[in-house]
Amino acid sequence: MEKVILRSIEGGYDVPAWALVGWERGGQYQWRSYLLDPEFWKCLGKAEGWGYLTVSRDDWTQQPKWLYEWHRLIDHLASRKTVDSFFEELIK
Repeated sequence: MEKVILRSIEGGYDVPAWALVGWERGGQYQWRSYLLDPEFWKCLGKAEGWGYLTVSRDDWTQQPKWLYEWHRLIDHLASRKTVDSFFEELIK
């Protein structure tokens, strides 16, 4: 998970100070909150070079890939899989 957070920071994510508690001491990130922040996903997409996807709903439309991946994470978790296994596939 740390690799994913660092990639988002490279993309411009401004990590809230409260989330960095213990960073210098090798502590844990408050990563669960990141997963709910659209800015985290936008910056991760920027760092990964994601663009837009053409998707079909009632008609063909453009959707940012970061939003698509965010929704895929939700589906992944609903299938009783882990956050780590999702990002292992997504960020190589």
